[in-house]
Amino acid sequence: MAPRAKAAATPPKHLAVSMRVVASHLHMRFVTVADARDEVLAAALRVKAGSATPEIETLVARLEKVTGVGIAELAKAAEAWREV
Repeated sequence: MAPRAKAAATPPKHLAVSMRVVASHLHMRFVTVADARDEVLAAALRVKAGSATPEIETLVARLEKVTGVGIAELAKAAEAWREV
């Protein structure tokens, strides 16, 4: 049997709370890590491009409030979620 890749001892910072915020934003009970990552990255791109809708601005504000970091930093962290 091949050795299994060692899982991270703790999930990436801000992952769990971001998943809850994104699930609420999408009016869903839960979302996958990939769903949360994609929503965070899309929101960051829209904010950067200046094309964020009021719904996206609300999502960004909630994410920034609960995580304590800006959307750009959260988007960088979201890239690490690919490995979860």
